[in-house]
Amino acid sequence: MLSPKDVVAHTTEEAAQFDAWEKKIDAALRTFEGRAAVDCAGLSGRVLNKILNAYRVAGWHVAHSSDQREGPYLTFTVPTDDMRSHAGPPR
Repeated sequence: MLSPKDVVAHTTEEAAQFDAWEKKIDAALRTFEGRAAVDCAGLSGRVLNKILNAYRVAGWHVAHSSDQREGPYLTFTVPTDDMRSHAGPPR
């Protein structure tokens, strides 16, 4: 049987995992050059969904992908409209 203490412990673990992944992702984004990919092996499904939502709300396009060679990863890109607004006037 699940106790309230178990739920709180699980929530605390998820918050810690989210914080750790947020730091890893932000470090990758600091070197952003049009696209950033972050290996997300070991990321729980619930935390993955929180990360996807948080970064999308912040304005990133985020795709979750997985293949046999690379494993699971997140790809971050800037929405096209945002890129145009920062590119300066058209030539």
